[in-house]
Amino acid sequence: MHFQLQFGVDLFFWAFLQSTTEEYRWMALLKVTQVTAQTRVSCAHSSLSFLIGTTNPIHQSGHTGSLWDGSFAGPGNDDAIIDFAWRALHMTTVAAKSITTEFYHRPYTKSYFMGCSTGGRQGIKAMSAFPEDYDGLILGSPANPFGQLMPWQAKQGHQVHPVGSARWIPQDTWKLIHAEALRQCDMIDGVQDGIISDPLACDFHPETLKCQLNADPSTCLTSKQLDALRDLYAPYHLGPDNQTYVFSPFVPGGEYAYPQGLVGDTPFQMPGDYYRYFVLNDTTWQDEQLDEAVVTMGIDLNPGQMDTYSPDLTAFFARGGKILQYAGWDDELVSTGHSNKWFEDVTAHTIAHSDLDPNDHFHIESVNRAGPLSDLTKLGNGAWAFGGVLGRHFGGPTVTDEAPYDIQTAIVNWLEFDREVTHLVAAKYRDDDEHSGGMRIAFTRKLCPVGVSLL
Repeated sequence: MHFQLQFGVDLFFWAFLQSTTEEYRWMALLKVTQVTAQTRVSCAHSSLSFLIGTTNPIHQSGHTGSLWDGSFAGPGNDDAIIDFAWRALHMTTVAAKSITTEFYHRPYTKSYFMGCSTGGRQGIKAMSAFPEDYDGLILGSPANPFGQLMPWQAKQGHQVHPVGSARWIPQDTWKLIHAEALRQCDMIDGVQDGIISDPLACDFHPETLKCQLNADPSTCLTSKQLDALRDLYAPYHLGPDNQTYVFSPFVPGGEYAYPQGLVGDTPFQMPGDYYRYFVLNDTTWQDEQLDEAVVTMGIDLNPGQMDTYSPDLTAFFARGGKILQYAGWDDELVSTGHSNKWFEDVTAHTIAHSDLDPNDHFHIESVNRAGPLSDLTKLGNGAWAFGGVLGRHFGGPTVTDEAPYDIQTAIVNWLEFDREVTHLVAAKYRDDDEHSGGMRIAFTRKLCPVGVSLL
């Protein structure tokens, strides 16, 4: 018997309790509902017959805002901030484990977590603060730490906004940039397939798109637009010598996704709300007022202790804990490079401060065309169906329920049967039709751990 909890991509929380029959599912539903008033349960999209319990303290407290609305946090609503930061997840985990044990009259054997974006951040927090909560975690594009992610998101938008300014890049121009990035870097892996498999190896020179005298501005980039593009593709640093790292940049290849997020027609709401309600408790504060002092305040304050800055996961690893993490190279909200940096920091810390081998506990895969909140039908040429959070959320099937095609099966096999995950395999469906089944598979592609060649 297993316990699993899944967190979603935003403010919503999903908890999974594994059971065996339909009768047990609904008996467990009644049990969970009676014990925790803010929890409800339904069947998951999974061949493993999970039972889902959800807790959503933000919206059930009366908040009815949009997906990115952070006004639930204030002014001065510290309890809501703490719930969002870590308490909702931890308390749901503790309660659900207790309910599972009481109902089945025996303890569970393993506990699992699966979460993306904010859910990924909460998974990192759980491993660091409560290493006994879970045995295996699947983390997608973790939005950690918020204190560094929020100013980076704001900074990316400020590079091009307002719409119509000299630095503004329209969506059609992003298509030009993408075509040029592919022209320069598609063949890095030796295959011309409309995918830049390793964007970090792409030495992109957008100057080739600079407008010449009397050129049609819809077919090229002005000097100001090129300046904005260079800033978007450069790491974000602070400090008098610009040496304090904050967050990693956009990378070439994701140009179809980027204008769907931080550099679209409308400024992204979350960073402004973060500073208004989480940090400053000032509803009159405007996004244009963001400066280095406010950024530093947010990092130092760490509202609700939501962020995990320490790379020390040795307590979790010492219990035999396993992590499978993935991130999309074209993620328009959370740069994949930062996920890779987190992996490198954890690896270095584990080697320096323990006798544990981090490779026995932590793998991270990079995915092309897997931006976390984009319309999956518009993500281009990459393979994306491998059982990740967004794939399950949108109903996208895996080729099979078995590893390496399903990340959920892969982590169970690794943790319980010592079958190490050497790679995952993602599928691309013709026309991205998630209901088309195996007959409509266009191709599959290996997703190799960071540091392992795709070739």
